[in-house]
Amino acid sequence: MSITLTGRSLKPADVVAVARHGERVELSGEAQTNVRRARELVDRLVREDRVVYGLTTGVGALKNVRIPPADSRQLQRNLLMSHAVGVGPALPEEIVRAGMLVRVNQFCQGSAGVSPEVVDRLVDLLNHDICPWVPEKGSLGASGDLAPSAHVGLVLIGEGEVLVNGERRSGADALRARSLLPVTLQAKDGLSVLNGTHFMTGAASLVLDDALGLLLTADAVAALSVEALRGSRTAFDPRIHALRPHPGQLASAARIFALTEGSAIAESHVLCDRVQDAYSLRCAAQVHGAAAAAIDYLDRVLAVELNAGTDNPLVFPDDEAVLSGGNFHGGLDSGYMLLQYTSAALVTENQLLSTPASVHSLPTSADQEDHNSMGWHSALRARQVATNVESILALEALGAAQGIDLLAPLKPGRLTAEAHAAIREKVPMLDHDRMLQADIQAATGVVRNGILAKIGARAGRSLPPATGEAGVEAPR
Repeated sequence: MSITLTGRSLKPADVVAVARHGERVELSGEAQTNVRRARELVDRLVREDRVVYGLTTGVGALKNVRIPPADSRQLQRNLLMSHAVGVGPALPEEIVRAGMLVRVNQFCQGSAGVSPEVVDRLVDLLNHDICPWVPEKGSLGASGDLAPSAHVGLVLIGEGEVLVNGERRSGADALRARSLLPVTLQAKDGLSVLNGTHFMTGAASLVLDDALGLLLTADAVAALSVEALRGSRTAFDPRIHALRPHPGQLASAARIFALTEGSAIAESHVLCDRVQDAYSLRCAAQVHGAAAAAIDYLDRVLAVELNAGTDNPLVFPDDEAVLSGGNFHGGLDSGYMLLQYTSAALVTENQLLSTPASVHSLPTSADQEDHNSMGWHSALRARQVATNVESILALEALGAAQGIDLLAPLKPGRLTAEAHAAIREKVPMLDHDRMLQADIQAATGVVRNGILAKIGARAGRSLPPATGEAGVEAPR
């Protein structure tokens, strides 16, 4: 089975399938036609020596410098060479694959004017599991993800490096081993490889997949905490949330209510004198619902961006026009006390990471590019926030599971009991202080593997379909 690219129908789940699970890629017949028609217009304009930005002129601050047709190939090669200036550790393979996939799909729209050979070779890299070595830092998220894209482009032309089992190898050797020839760049090819929002969009698609799973996990962990702290299920009564029917809030409350169904712990304190629980319990559905709304916003943005034309200039074959625009633009025994310190540190880091990266824009290219989106920084930050949230939920789950143990022989609800058992399968009860690093890693694995998310999803299967906000369907 493979993902067929049309330029119009790519979904975040498709990005996950290709980037994380190695699904193969092919182009639809219509997509191949779109690529060819746009390229034919570019070739004709170059032959006629028309003045077109990026085709017969330099780029950025050199936009007014004419480039003779004979030098256009060298210009495209030089663009890749000069922009491959990333620094830092290598990006994970899944992000590089996501970025390449999104770029190919955007090419399929037929608005880039890139050579079909470039598109085909990018597909070859994906289908032959050739992952370019791409440094993490260097993109401003304006004029496209230039630096990371350039490192991908180098491999296309038989230069640069790839990652093989975590080691850097020659890009030329990687192509040769798969009987693939380097691409000879034509006019605009290098520029089209560089321009676009594909890396940040690909990374955002992976973050969306993580966030959907974490949202379900958060409901399961919240239910565990309600049980462990002998909180009231009343705060999650559907009648309360029907009066403030944000879809994400409704779904979260219903899941927590279902998770704690049949709880002997809850029944044991129905007549206690505590009138209300702390906000951290009572308002969990409202907080999680707001997160669901943010996730839904990202989902809607990606639905457009994954299938958008983000090159510059853009090619319109039907109008025989090439237009420049700006579409590129987490007692004796201290027990689990110290887990709270770690959680607080991670939450604080997430607060710092959540400052909009766009406020740090700096002008580049002799002030021609006077505002930069910093979108790549945002994508990397979002990924780190998601990783931090995994750890935060794992730490809370450890504390909640311990609390439920201490309430024995009272039993939690059926589904919270399953969540508790999932944790206890990996982490034993803490009866005396011990080194907790292994416990934290094991609990984080339970969160990352989606075990708690699946339990949370089962709690919501009796709900009506979502009306717009994310967080109901279980992660794949």
